[in-house]
Amino acid sequence: MALIALGSASLRSEGSLGTNSYKVKAQAGRWIQKSYLLAASIAILGHLYVLVRVFTADDGDVVSLEHVVFSCGSTDLETAREAWRCIARFGRFLYGGRKDVLRRNTLYGVPTQRGASYMPFDILDLYESRPKILSGLLPTILDMFRRESMGPPSEPSEVNLADLDKAVAGFSSAFGAPKSIIQYESSEKPVMVLPGRPPPKFSPNSTYLLVGCLGGLGRSLTSWMMKSGARRFVFLSRSGTDSPSAAKLVKDIESAGAIVQVVRGDAGSREDVARAVQEVPSEFPVKGVVHAAMVLRDGLFSKMTFENWKAAVDPKIKGAANLHSVLANESLDFFLMTSSVSGVLGNPGQSNYAAANSYLDSLARHRSAAKKTATSLILPMVLEVGVVAESSDLEQALTRKGMYGIDEEHLLESFEAALLSTNFERAPDNIVVGLDPAKLQKAVSDPSVTDNYWLDDARFRQVIHDVNSTADGDAAGGSSAQNILVTIKASPSPSEAVGAVTAHFIEKLARMLLLEDDALEPDVLSIASYGIDSMVGAELRKWIFKEYKMDIPF
Repeated sequence: MALIALGSASLRSEGSLGTNSYKVKAQAGRWIQKSYLLAASIAILGHLYVLVRVFTADDGDVVSLEHVVFSCGSTDLETAREAWRCIARFGRFLYGGRKDVLRRNTLYGVPTQRGASYMPFDILDLYESRPKILSGLLPTILDMFRRESMGPPSEPSEVNLADLDKAVAGFSSAFGAPKSIIQYESSEKPVMVLPGRPPPKFSPNSTYLLVGCLGGLGRSLTSWMMKSGARRFVFLSRSGTDSPSAAKLVKDIESAGAIVQVVRGDAGSREDVARAVQEVPSEFPVKGVVHAAMVLRDGLFSKMTFENWKAAVDPKIKGAANLHSVLANESLDFFLMTSSVSGVLGNPGQSNYAAANSYLDSLARHRSAAKKTATSLILPMVLEVGVVAESSDLEQALTRKGMYGIDEEHLLESFEAALLSTNFERAPDNIVVGLDPAKLQKAVSDPSVTDNYWLDDARFRQVIHDVNSTADGDAAGGSSAQNILVTIKASPSPSEAVGAVTAHFIEKLARMLLLEDDALEPDVLSIASYGIDSMVGAELRKWIFKEYKMDIPF
């Protein structure tokens, strides 16, 4: 029996229950003092034969009295096994606590042939599923406490603040461990303190050049920067303040005390970028850049026009290249580019957008290698601000791929992490956001997910392993390809095989198009008649290849 909180409680109740107990400990001195136990009732565990002697009579036979052995998570495994091996007929081995239960399922099986019982239990399980049992025991325990037949719980241990890590480790490794009081003891042992995260600081005498930030993203970003000292902003935008939302954003920032300059121009034009920088007063030089320009022109690569390719690629690639070139001789505090996980994952139907973001990631590495500050912040979909927030169709399309989105607060925390990282000696040039295994597991388990293609990508093997390790059941995102192919081969007739394929397609299309299964009429309408756009078509084509090993063009 381990004399931690659970063991101590059981010992203190023995007088009221009319039982006699032996306590097995490696050292007994402090327990004789603290637990008021008789020294004769403690078996000092130096060798296992001591435990055998406790459990056997003088003639060597197992004692015929009904043994009750109490063990818990911190009990030595060898001691627990030997106690179980020596237990008498119809004895009961009580294991208190959830920890190590699986490890103890290999205990010696012979005692069960003598009618012995191995009974693990957990107070928390009783509380959740059998609360009446605990409520029935509580009056008895309180009565025993009032009559002083059972003393108070074990005394808490005192731990020096400098040994906090050991206290936490000790508490977590033993179920029912006694409470610990953390106190500071003046000694030569230093207390290790991690430095707090310093808040970002922006100079009111510096100018910050923002590209593609006159939308929802710009509102969040500029408000956050102003809270940390920024006061001067230059926005480079093709449409300027033509839209009511952009005009309101500028007006709100100026009302808050900022000096705002909007330069109408294209980041893809080096002349426009140079003009925006030249218009900044020399006494308030540009010290930071945020390049967040983006244009979406999604579609299958095989059918994508050159104009749609350039529309998505130029704002990011040419814009970043021009900013890099024009500001080559400037001493910048940060050069931040907002990239996308599409460049890492390779999102079907977004080859142009993925290529543009991959360029930003590479440019950040290039600048870092040249000892110039640069960070590519690789973001997932942002739900509350920006393009996705303004398009429910785009959000649904991305959700179907098993990716989760981040909110505005998470977005700003990502910006903060990227800006603070520039102070490190080896600052990361690429920061990927949105690959938390627990959140990904929840995302891929969503019934609306129909194209988690990235789960088959070997580059994400470690991430996928972590995702699957958090799943309760089967590995997350497993393919049903083997199931449908087996079903087809096992079908007794061609008509039944066609029926299985039809049902399989209906289930897939209903999830992709957010329709009920009975809304699809395969005998009446074709797949194309349900409004399959280029992104859904790309997703469906990939799914058909994955499930049926067939490449069918649309």
